[in-house]
Amino acid sequence: CGVNGIVATQCSGFNVNDTEIYECSSGAASFYNCSDVSLDGCNVHDIGGMEYYADFFCKNVFVNGQPVISF
Repeated sequence: CGVNGIVATQCSGFNVNDTEIYECSSGAASFYNCSDVSLDGCNVHDIGGMEYYADFFCKNVFVNGQPVISF
């Protein structure tokens, strides 16, 4: 994977389903100023850092139905 598996900026209605994300040094997915994001059924493993990150401008970011806490 490299540094990050998925990075999304200023998006809305972003969905990722049944995807393998692995060997990322910084995280599986990072979201910046995004809304209505859903990751479901993804196989995430061998990740350094935080698995999921959403900045405080994000709204409605969910992984397997659970909200991602914004920082």
